[in-house]
Parts: sequence; structure tokens; C-alpha cells
Amino acid sequence: MKVKLRHHTLKQIYGNNIPAVKDGHVIKVQAETYWYNDPYTLEYMRKDLKEKLLK
Repeated sequence: MKVKLRHHTLKQIYGNNIPAVKDGHVIKVQAETYWYNDPYTLEYMRKDLKEKLLK
């Protein structure tokens, strides 16, 4: 059985009904980067999110 993976944005899933989406307060990240849960990846994610939140 083949499974097709689809990448959807919050806007595609929820429309513009979420206040954060309405106000443009959405942080985009690469799903592949945030998939793992090892110490190196967690450190990268921490730094990446900090940078994105402080913009």
C-alpha cells in the first residue's frame, strides 16, 4: 500500500479562523528538520525557534 504524504499549511487546514493566522503570527519551519528528537536536533530547534521568535 502506498501512502501519499501531503504538506499542508495551517491556512489550508484551518483557513483564516485562527487568530494567529489572521494576524500573520505564524512561524514556518521545515518539517523534516523538526522530525527528530535527539540532543543535537533539539539544540538546533531551540536556536532556530529563538531566532524566529525574536524577529
